[in-house]
Amino acid sequence: GHAEETVPVKKPLMVMPTLPRVLGPEDEILIPVTVFATEDGIGRVEVSIKLDGPIENISKKNIITTMNEKGERDVFFRIKAKSAVGVCKITVTAKSRKHTASETTEIAVRPVNPCIYSSEGSPLDPGKTVSFVIPDDGIEGTNFAELTISRLEKLRFNHRLAWLIRYPYGCIEQTVSAAFPQLYLKNVTDIGKADQLKVDAIVNQTIQRLRRFQTSSGGFSYWPNQNRTSEWASNYAGHFMIEAKNQGYHVPEDMFKRWIRYETRKSREADDNTFVRAYRVYLLAMAGEPSMGAMNVLKQSSLKDMNNTAKWYLAAAYQIVGAKSTAKEIMAQAGLVVADYHEFGGTYGSALRDRAIILEILTLMKDNKRAFPIFQEISKEISTDRWLSTQTTGYCLLALGKFLKYYGETGKPMKGEVILPGGDKIKFDTDKPTYSIPITEGFGEEVTVKLTSDKKAYAMLEWEGVPLREGVGTESCYLDLEVRWLDEDGMPINPISVRQGETFWGHFRVKSYYSSAIEEIALVQIIPAGWEIENIRLSGEYLPEWTKGFILNREEYVDIRDDRIMWFFDRSYRRQTFDFLVKLNAVTVGKFFLPPTKVEAMYDNRFRATVAGKEVEVIGR
Repeated sequence: GHAEETVPVKKPLMVMPTLPRVLGPEDEILIPVTVFATEDGIGRVEVSIKLDGPIENISKKNIITTMNEKGERDVFFRIKAKSAVGVCKITVTAKSRKHTASETTEIAVRPVNPCIYSSEGSPLDPGKTVSFVIPDDGIEGTNFAELTISRLEKLRFNHRLAWLIRYPYGCIEQTVSAAFPQLYLKNVTDIGKADQLKVDAIVNQTIQRLRRFQTSSGGFSYWPNQNRTSEWASNYAGHFMIEAKNQGYHVPEDMFKRWIRYETRKSREADDNTFVRAYRVYLLAMAGEPSMGAMNVLKQSSLKDMNNTAKWYLAAAYQIVGAKSTAKEIMAQAGLVVADYHEFGGTYGSALRDRAIILEILTLMKDNKRAFPIFQEISKEISTDRWLSTQTTGYCLLALGKFLKYYGETGKPMKGEVILPGGDKIKFDTDKPTYSIPITEGFGEEVTVKLTSDKKAYAMLEWEGVPLREGVGTESCYLDLEVRWLDEDGMPINPISVRQGETFWGHFRVKSYYSSAIEEIALVQIIPAGWEIENIRLSGEYLPEWTKGFILNREEYVDIRDDRIMWFFDRSYRRQTFDFLVKLNAVTVGKFFLPPTKVEAMYDNRFRATVAGKEVEVIGR
């Protein structure tokens, strides 16, 4: 016979620390450590704590307690995160004369401020050297720099790539925009095996993430696991899948075929605007599944109503299927001028995004004469620090990468030498438009580059890092933000000091008197490490009576994580005020930083508001 029984395993001595899920730089916490004795006579117990990573002990290293009888005792250690980020390992050990118990916990010290960027550039003549001092303005663990030598004057894009990858919200447009430029990165610069593995990981993860957005129709939603299909998002995600397949990445066949069927079906309808429809037929042609009927309908019935960008998409569709005379006919009516605009939603477009689309098509057409001035224009904009949306940035980098694939193949090699801090020398010899070297140490020191080839180049040092306290103040621009902290009766409290075990609410009110609708607004609150979010949607808890006058539940999507909550919503021109609530518990005694509250239109940063952060404390019961 055979029988199984679950038997609890109890050691004579056990230990358990209670820790928050994350910490912020310079947070200070009191760690309760519970020591359990499961039998009598354990006697004298020494409890110690060992720390690894950006954290330090600011109390006793060892605490003595006595366990003569079964039971439990609490002892306390006070620790403080350093002005750094990284993973900490906290090991608590209880040791008696006969027994030892140990428990190890990993906890991340994460930044509470956004990255800041800086750059410096200089012409580089043959046989000459240029030196830069590498900034050291970020907290430990956040500094990163990259030295780029370029045949193209002042082409600077690394800060844009980093910004896309770090963009925090995670809708499908932003997810795809972060990965799209990676497909053509190797056409722009020499990348080693390690960097190629990182590129592959980003692309493959993005492909897998797309499953979370695909709806039952075969199209894609804007937010994960939603049923409403977004037409532009469906086109954009499909575009990425086509380009990824062409680069040799594995795209699940079922996901791709469902998208093809959806787009083919939609191409026969005239519900969407001509820009979306022209993009759709261009993609179907790229995928080898052209919808000739839809293309002909657009040409015959809607060409005169299309903007120039849509005409270029339609011309490209005909070019791809081999109807070159029809493509030329449409191109003759397609100018290079685009409207000066910014969209909150829709296609998430802008004038620069549309110029990037035209550059992509002109590169496909091998029309270098008209493409090169647009390439220069986009390169100049991308190289600035001016704010650009994720859609504009992603499409611009995609178009630049495609153009540079052609440009790089015709350029002359660059040769030279880089002298890193510490004296290490790295030689380079490349026919790519740029050559980049990542720098992960030697901040505050000098890096030098020497050009040995016979044609002038341009050297740039780009740096990024996270400051300890950015000093973000309270501001309001087209959006107003009010933040209140309320007790369980709805009465205002001061969050500077709350008691452990206390339950309270964050109330956020967003107002705008702007005369038109504002789409795709994000409201973000990162919470201090000593507070914890209580997700009332999971618990099924009803809202308190005092919330009846609030205008709630207008968000399209809510993202709740360990240390933050984010709401995403649209504001119609009729509705001026929205309310948002989060239930919180004070769980860990200590001193923390409450990061700023921020609301912004994701595709137009003129519309934003911030409430400054502050130091807060959770005091013991």
